[in-house]
Amino acid sequence: TSHRIFLYSGAQTTGITLKNNGWLVGQAATGTSFDSVMGIAPPSGFIARPTLNSTKPALSNASGSVVTLADNNTVLGVAISGGGTGPAVISSGIVNTGLIGNATTSDVTISGAAGGAFSLGAGNGAFSVNAPITSVTGRSVAVTGRTGGIVAFPLAISDTGTGISLTTNTGATVNFTGGLSLSTGANIAFTATGGGTVNATQNNSTIVNT
Repeated sequence: TSHRIFLYSGAQTTGITLKNNGWLVGQAATGTSFDSVMGIAPPSGFIARPTLNSTKPALSNASGSVVTLADNNTVLGVAISGGGTGPAVISSGIVNTGLIGNATTSDVTISGAAGGAFSLGAGNGAFSVNAPITSVTGRSVAVTGRTGGIVAFPLAISDTGTGISLTTNTGATVNFTGGLSLSTGANIAFTATGGGTVNATQNNSTIVNT
């Protein structure tokens, strides 16, 4: 647990499973230095560290989810692209808290295909997804089984697939403040059932079914 993984710019084509308190940091992470972002203080004369604020490493996985989250993970500076099997980002077990993307400058993108883009399951705590999310065929967002805390989506979500699904989140709050563009044809664009509070406060949201 608590490992901090750094990825140089380039392509990663197999899934990554994080452990509790683990970090996944790509070279596009926003920050003044590698040391400050990674929270380290090497002694003088230590080997040179990578530069940041560069190109996002491209993460994909043709046979499953791309990033599997545990509790209290941090993901920064990467581009995550899902495939046909499993959401691009998915939680495993109880995930109470987490952070995806720099809180002030978006340095993560999440895109989904048939498997969907982002899926968060059971937990109770603050989880922030500071990343634009797009999905062309599967679900853009699925949040289920949250018993408390706030799940925040402060950036834009675009979905031409099977929409957003919020289920059985009694006691939790889910906030969408970056705008929703949902055009899902015959599929239901936005579903919220089983309790909880939902806020969508941006004024550029569109939800279209045909």
